[in-house]
Amino acid sequence: MENNPDVFDSDPPRSIRRVLTRLGYGEVRRVGTSAWRATTDLSGRYGTTDDTRVKMPGAGEEHARLICTETSETVGHARRSDPD
Repeated sequence: MENNPDVFDSDPPRSIRRVLTRLGYGEVRRVGTSAWRATTDLSGRYGTTDDTRVKMPGAGEEHARLICTETSETVGHARRSDPD
């Protein structure tokens, strides 16, 4: 996983991209899609922690969930690395 501080220069301090990277999540998948994308490629899609909450995986869950704070709906999933 790339952990280049320059990637975050334009991100707000509590951007979801920053949070996920610091938590060790390298890939994100939007709900309704099958493709995983690098966390560093997110740009501002999920905003900050004011917009999206990261729910860490519980027992029996593989991925963290990204939850919209406005609707409480899951909008994406994050995983630590590509299993392949």
